Amino acid sequence: PYLRVSFLSERSFFKTNSPFLHHTRGLNFMQIQTEWDFYFCTIEDQPASIMVDLALNDLAPIADKAEFIQIAVTLNQPNDHGLTTPGEAETLYVMEDRLAEKFTAKLEGLYAGRNTHNGKRTFYYYCKSDEDHEAVIKSVMDQFSGYQYVSEALPDPDWAFYQQFLFPS
Repeated sequence: PYLRVSFLSERSFFKTNSPFLHHTRGLNFMQIQTEWDFYFCTIEDQPASIMVDLALNDLAPIADKAEFIQIAVTLNQPNDHGLTTPGEAETLYVMEDRLAEKFTAKLEGLYAGRNTHNGKRTFYYYCKSDEDHEAVIKSVMDQFSGYQYVSEALPDPDWAFYQQFLFPS
């Protein structure tokens, strides 16, 4: 069970709510309308906030985006519930935008969503390949030296993580 809340904020994702270009084979430079939404749920009896691009559900799985990459960032100032605080949010938004821009440009990646839970914010991408993903992540995270992070790349050709974890059921 989850409480679904529309993603309405003064902060607009990628500075615009308009479609943006995803560089994917088979969808090369087509505009894909994003549909960002978020909901609250519990994971392991802890509160969590998940933000997801619902529009990707109509496209998933995308054959040439079979590599799933996650970047888990430890929050420096989590609230008592392990979620973000207003004081840290702006830095995390900048981090999020920079990661998404680099993944799109360097790895032809799609930003699928994020999860905030238990003192961590984890960003999720689907990419053509995990080649050089560590270099891309490091190039962004070096700008946020006060944050610890770990990343992992896994094959997910069926987009099971997106459909079974991120996408609300």
